[in-house]
Amino acid sequence: MLLGATGCTHRIWLTQDLREDYELGVIDGEVASADTTAKHSAAELQYFIADRVVLQRQVSGRSDDVARGRIRVRQGRFVDTVVIPRGTPGIAAVVETGALQISFEEGSAFTFMPNERTGIYELQTVEGEGEWPTIEVDGEFYWVQRGARAQLRVRREDRMQHSFRRRAMKGRRLD
Repeated sequence: MLLGATGCTHRIWLTQDLREDYELGVIDGEVASADTTAKHSAAELQYFIADRVVLQRQVSGRSDDVARGRIRVRQGRFVDTVVIPRGTPGIAAVVETGALQISFEEGSAFTFMPNERTGIYELQTVEGEGEWPTIEVDGEFYWVQRGARAQLRVRREDRMQHSFRRRAMKGRRLD
C-alpha cells in the first residue's frame, strides 16, 4: 500500500473560538500560565494583516524625528506616513486573554482584539479628536487613514491524504 500526501496552505481569520479550540495560548478562556500548559503557544503562529493600513501624523518640520515612515509635504504641511501593506507578516509580541499584541517590525506592536459580533481579531484604535481614529506607534500618535478595522489571519495547512493499493494477480492454472 502506498500513502501520499498533498499540502495546500490557506489563510484563515483568527478568532477567539479558534484560539480556544486549538488552545493557542488560551485554556478555558484564560491565558495559559506556568502551571497550565496550552497545546500550542500563540507565539508559534505566523500572523498576517488582512488589510492595508495607512497611518499619518503632522510634524512641525523636516528635522522632526521620523520613526519608520516617510515625510511628505501636503498643503504646506509636513506629514509623516507609515504604511503596513496587506499580507504583511507579524509575530505575537504579547499574549493576553482576548487580546494579542502583534509586531510587524522590531520595536513596535499593535493590539488586536476579537470583534464582539464576528469574533475575528481586529486592530484596536482610539477615538481621535477629529474624524479619524488614532493609534500609538513608537510613542507618537498617528491618525488611521485606512484600515482602522484591519483583521488578522493565520496560516492553516490542509493535508489531504490519499491511499493507493496495488496488487498483482498471480493468475490461475488448470491442474
